[in-house]
Amino acid sequence: MATTQPAWMVGRCLRIGDNDQMLGLLEPQQHLDLTSYLMHDCEPLPTIASFYRRELFQRYGMFDSQLQYAFDYEFVCRLLAGGQSPVQMLHLASAQREHNESRSATHPVDMGLEYIAAARRYADQLPLPQRVKLWRNCDQRQRIYALAQAEMQGDQGRGYLWQQLLYRPWWLVNGSLRQMLVRGGRIPTALDHPEQSLRQAA
Repeated sequence: MATTQPAWMVGRCLRIGDNDQMLGLLEPQQHLDLTSYLMHDCEPLPTIASFYRRELFQRYGMFDSQLQYAFDYEFVCRLLAGGQSPVQMLHLASAQREHNESRSATHPVDMGLEYIAAARRYADQLPLPQRVKLWRNCDQRQRIYALAQAEMQGDQGRGYLWQQLLYRPWWLVNGSLRQMLVRGGRIPTALDHPEQSLRQAA
């Protein structure tokens, strides 16, 4: 009897720093499901340690060339929405060097917004209660990025936020956003630790 070969496998990935220091392992999430992945309740799968058979691309399509940062994340969402799940390998499959000048490190807001847009594509695949949670989750993450963008724009930040409120007036309930609209400048409550806030948003 022929053994069926897995169409999708994910292994562990070793993180390496600028000075060749070991930063730890990226490990695939156990019991991966679409809802958790869309809401970023779990870490994205390590793309560099992911392996796909050709049949998956033939059935579900290629990576979305319109996405610069989230093309791999969106593809995983597409597979999960299609009922696919990866076979997880316990051994080390790859290594990844991380540095402060990488595209993802220098454009965290753009990357985060692409992840949110990709997640929203698959909201209709969820039951209504989970769909509502995802909408709220994406909205909260988008607000964090809006605050980050406003802070980066300096004196133009308040104008940018007012433009956002034309489409999302409910954001006014957020105290940090109201503070910036009234006073301008920096928002310590939201962005005292920007790397933490943006990581949570992503």
